[in-house]
Amino acid sequence: MSKFSDEVHAFRKKLDAAKVPKELKERIAGNLEEVSRLENDISARVHIEQIFAYTDWVVSLPWDTRTTDVLDIA
Repeated sequence: MSKFSDEVHAFRKKLDAAKVPKELKERIAGNLEEVSRLENDISARVHIEQIFAYTDWVVSLPWDTRTTDVLDIA
């Protein structure tokens, strides 16, 4: 397996485990499919790294966490 194939596999696992909304999960899955197609294209390396950075950011967000904000600054 190539480096990108390993990373795509790892991101798919993270995506499945994350509480990401369905539409966003589908979009990211499509982006990961695109990486699989482009992994042998040298000119696409920057685009692939951007997809990985975006995917990592999305799966690291606390999608299912709620907080109680205190807006009274007095």
